[in-house]
Amino acid sequence: TRLAAPPIPHRGRRPVRAMSCAGAAPRPEQDGEPCAAAGTVEEAWMRPGAAEEWTAAKVCLERDCIVVAGDEALPAQIALSHEHYVGDSVTSDRPNAFLVSDLIESYYFAVDSEDAKRRWMTAIAARIRELDALRRQNGCASPVGAAQEPVLDDSPKKSNPEPNPALERLHFAESLLRSAYAEYEKSIARRQQAEARAGQSLLTQEQTVEKENKLRLAEEERKKEAARREADQRREQAQQERLRLLQDAQVQREREETEELIRQKRAQELRKKSSGAIKPKGGAILSRVQAWNSKVENHLSVQTSTPFKRASLTRHPRPGDPDYGRAKEGSRTAERAASAQEWVDKEINKFLAVFREIANAADGASTPTVKFGTLFEAYQEISDSLVGIMMRAKKRGLIDYEGDMLFQGRHSHVEVRMLAPAT
Repeated sequence: TRLAAPPIPHRGRRPVRAMSCAGAAPRPEQDGEPCAAAGTVEEAWMRPGAAEEWTAAKVCLERDCIVVAGDEALPAQIALSHEHYVGDSVTSDRPNAFLVSDLIESYYFAVDSEDAKRRWMTAIAARIRELDALRRQNGCASPVGAAQEPVLDDSPKKSNPEPNPALERLHFAESLLRSAYAEYEKSIARRQQAEARAGQSLLTQEQTVEKENKLRLAEEERKKEAARREADQRREQAQQERLRLLQDAQVQREREETEELIRQKRAQELRKKSSGAIKPKGGAILSRVQAWNSKVENHLSVQTSTPFKRASLTRHPRPGDPDYGRAKEGSRTAERAASAQEWVDKEINKFLAVFREIANAADGASTPTVKFGTLFEAYQEISDSLVGIMMRAKKRGLIDYEGDMLFQGRHSHVEVRMLAPAT
């Protein structure tokens, strides 16, 4: 908004004195507003609207102009009129900056503090209002660039002329333009803040990823070190076990050697004792003959009872004899044969029990019948000798089926029938 109209009250704050320099007295306040006296000088930074660099200068606020003393590139003075306005400079790259413009030429000023900025803006706005009031009193605009003394008379004041619609529209367009420009500056500032936050977030994310990578590498290194230590321990244990086995083998070998020496010593002692005993008549030759005859008799007795000798001295069982195919009574072979027969009987009874259970679950026929495939699947978790047991049961007349030996898959459809109960 333009600060030239309406007047800005001080809103309860302590009135601020005008800026002063050596030899200049402050101007008294008027209408409750802080202002600056003519001739007030202060150092400031200035930049014309078209320039890009700031220049140090000394600025003095007069009645109808701003006098500038500094670089030759700066104007000597800036004539003020009722068309001017003063406002904040949002786009400035220096702090405490403000703008003085008449929509044709713009000038930027920057001072040292926020308080000085506020005093300057208030004083310049007050001068612009005075010039506008003077123009309304005289009924015409003040000449630009020349100091015009106010016309003072005792006659009653003339009524203010009608406002100019074109000028009002221009002021309205100016306010809209300034509002849009301020919004544009705010959007730029928000975008810069968002970019800064995004950059900070990206930096934080990169730092987090880097930290995670370091932690992962440290964990992998720790696992590798643990694996190396474990491998070293296993290698050391294997070496210790190998040494222990070698020691045990050495001890066993020494024990066997010692036992062998003891046996040899005892044999020598026995030989010495036998050599010193009473010998039969005939001497050593007679004892050797007797030993040989004893061996011959034992061999002949064994040969008479073996069934594998073609020319046997005794008659062996023939096919059809009661003892044919049977082991000798009281021998270990007979004991093993009896144990095997008992196991076969037990397995046959178990097979018949499973057979009846499957047949009863299938149907209630008088003659139990089960297919070999079903019987094989049910018997998988029971025993691996199903085919052999079935052959023994068929030989005994307990079951019946086609063929002799059944195979899983090829004979799954063959029906097995039960003929008699198990004994």
